[in-house]
Amino acid sequence: MLLCGCSASEKQVISSRYGVCIEMPSGGSYSDYKQQIDYDTGVLELNSVVIDVMIGGHPRFSQSVKRKGKGAIHEFQFLGFERSDGQDKLLHAYDRQDRRGPVFVMFSGPDLSAVRKSLSDARLIRNCLQNQKEEQP
Repeated sequence: MLLCGCSASEKQVISSRYGVCIEMPSGGSYSDYKQQIDYDTGVLELNSVVIDVMIGGHPRFSQSVKRKGKGAIHEFQFLGFERSDGQDKLLHAYDRQDRRGPVFVMFSGPDLSAVRKSLSDARLIRNCLQNQKEEQP
């Protein structure tokens, strides 16, 4: 289990498989990390708001927004917000230009209005891979 209780903004790994870190906002914590078959999940708690996190290649998000992920070639970029499936969702992506395509990080929860600004910050999600062009099976 990966658990971080951070008192000040610091870089924390949220998926070693996908090489994804978060610049953990003050008072934030990340827990319940799990590797699924082709994506990772976890729970971010920020300002007493519980946020589901999905990391991988196929988030349940509108195609028009997901397509923008192909343009995120230098670092993770915030792509957009939507409300679907009864959830607020925010999507970040980074296309490392390998055979797997963009890596997406999706935050979701019933009402993320209190943390939407923090979750949409372009500096929130960071690449943690040592070799960005590294191909993984």
